[in-house]
Amino acid sequence: SFAAPEAQIKLDLSHDRGASRKKPGFVSADEAEYLGKLIAKHGDDYKAMERDIKTNPYQHTKAYLRRRCVRLLNWRKSQAEEAQAILEAEE
Repeated sequence: SFAAPEAQIKLDLSHDRGASRKKPGFVSADEAEYLGKLIAKHGDDYKAMERDIKTNPYQHTKAYLRRRCVRLLNWRKSQAEEAQAILEAEE
């Protein structure tokens, strides 16, 4: 019978672990719309976002909203940079 070395097994398992994860910084269209409404209404006041029951029906915490808003803003910035690079490449 064949016995694989333990190091090889660990390497194979660690490789499969991250295979199904989303790209870091990914923001869905629904989440972008939801966070966009909160940012438009409250700016960067995450405590006010947390307490706004109408615009934040999921009742996300201040820390969660801050993380997701930062991710959204970084994502928008990267999308704008990619679009600019494409336009410059076409010229």
